[in-house]
Amino acid sequence: MGISLLTSWPEPVQRVQLLAESGLQHVPAQYIRPPAERPHLHISPAAAAAAAPTSPLAKSCSRPQQGGSDSGNIPILDMEDLDSGDGERREAFLRDLGRACEEWGFLQIRNHGVEEAVMEGVRSTAGAFFKLPIAEKQVYANDPVTYQGYGSRLGVSKGAVLDWGDYYFLNVLPSSSRDVTKWPTNPPLWRHMMEEYCKQMERLSKKLLQAISLSLNLECTRSLEEAFGEIDMGVRINYYPPCPQPELTLGLSPHSDPGGLTLLLQDFKVAGLQVKALSTSSWVTIPPILGALVINLGDQLQILTNGRYKSVEHRVVANSNCERLSIACFVNPGNSTVVSPIPKLVPKNELPAYNAMTFNQYRSFIRRRGTNGKGHLDSIASPTSLTPQTINNQA
Repeated sequence: MGISLLTSWPEPVQRVQLLAESGLQHVPAQYIRPPAERPHLHISPAAAAAAAPTSPLAKSCSRPQQGGSDSGNIPILDMEDLDSGDGERREAFLRDLGRACEEWGFLQIRNHGVEEAVMEGVRSTAGAFFKLPIAEKQVYANDPVTYQGYGSRLGVSKGAVLDWGDYYFLNVLPSSSRDVTKWPTNPPLWRHMMEEYCKQMERLSKKLLQAISLSLNLECTRSLEEAFGEIDMGVRINYYPPCPQPELTLGLSPHSDPGGLTLLLQDFKVAGLQVKALSTSSWVTIPPILGALVINLGDQLQILTNGRYKSVEHRVVANSNCERLSIACFVNPGNSTVVSPIPKLVPKNELPAYNAMTFNQYRSFIRRRGTNGKGHLDSIASPTSLTPQTINNQA
């Protein structure tokens, strides 16, 4: 069956927020992951008691339980170094950026130019939406055709293990891709805050793409931006309610982002995002830093750089005490843009590491199959890989 014919979810959609607010003590079976895929939170008896509904500490979010190690060496870069008139600071920034893209695929940035009031405004507005009555939110329920609107699952495989979280997704660019019926009128500031936030994030994303081009020693600072063609941009607000058994489930399954560049505004009070370190394959928590943004490379940048820069698996762990909200901006190549490794980055006398295909073909393939670590990207590695035609056939 072709993707274009898939217009509804394979099973009734359950809102995770409603489950959490119902007071249930156990995670429903469809959210329980196989033992090998569980986050191994190692919750101590004392922590379990503190998380109990009757405990006065049940609402404490100061030390959320998490699996994985501390932040390790995930880079934190200061964008002021890039803008500095000091050539040495600028060159050091570009070296550090290139190293982060090769070794982590993730970094945090400070002094990025997105206004603090705008970040706080969009966070507050997004949080207010999830406080609305369920009937009001259901008006904006999404479907698997565009994913725009209020959702609770990614992928359409029947019987798949589900994630402990809800979300709201919107296409932002190009403007022709927007479904205006999915832009809520309540909260009243929704449209204004989203428009302003995404405008500032688009500006920042172009600056980052130029910096990444420079770090690769490409002739033109706009090489990557030009390879993207017409920018495709979406925003997803992730809402993770408290979970009675966070050691059995995940807020978001392990995956690499299918697009180009992701700019994430974390919940500054509650940690939960984890990255699978390339050097050790261990899960590393990215700590929230007030005012900072998390940047990660998507599959399209790994393709364009012929595998030199990496998109990296990441996941979100659940929390027994606290709700968590994050806002991700996805900056992608245009739907019809054919993406393939930039010739200069392919070693002489070698084949490109990945087959060429449009971003829409790649994204549709993933939406059909749901999250799968880095399996989707691995499947298009050349020369004995899926071609655009076989992807269409398998969808």
